[in-house]
Amino acid sequence: MRLEIPMVEYVPASSQAEKIAQKKAGVVEELKRADAKAQILLGLIVGTLAGIVGLTRTGVSTAAGVLLVLAAIPAAAAVVFLALTIRPFLGGAQAGFVRWAHFVGEPEALLADLERPDPVETGHAAAELAKLSRLAVSKYERIAYAVYLFLLALALALPALFLA
Repeated sequence: MRLEIPMVEYVPASSQAEKIAQKKAGVVEELKRADAKAQILLGLIVGTLAGIVGLTRTGVSTAAGVLLVLAAIPAAAAVVFLALTIRPFLGGAQAGFVRWAHFVGEPEALLADLERPDPVETGHAAAELAKLSRLAVSKYERIAYAVYLFLLALALALPALFLA
C-alpha cells in the first residue's frame, strides 16, 4: 500500500515546531485508539476461541468437529495479530522514559540529559512524528487483518453449530 505525499509549503521554524507538536499529539491519540480497539477485539476473539475449543470437546459430529478445528486456526491467528498490536513498542532509547531508564544510579547524568535541547528545536521531532505515524498505521493494519481472520473463523464456526 503506497501513500501519496502532497507537496509541503514552507512554514517558519517556530510555526513548524508548533505544527509538529500538534500533529504528534494527534498521532498519539490515534495510537491510544488503536490500542483500545485491539484490546476490545482481543477479549472478544479470545472468548470466541474459548467457545470454539469448548465445543470441540463436547462430542460433536465429525463434520462439525473439523469445521470447529478449522475455525480455531484463523481465530488463533487473529489473537496473535492483536497481541502484536498491543505489544509495547519501545523503539530504542532516543527519547522519553525509555531513554531515562538508562540513567539508573546516575542522577547527575539524567539531570544533564534533561537539560539537552528539546527535539523540536533540533529537528528530530519531524522524524519522530513520521515514526509514530508509521507505528499507528501498522497497528491499524494488524487490527484489520485480525478482523478479517475473525470473520473467517466465524464463517467456519457457524455452520458447525448447525452440524453439531
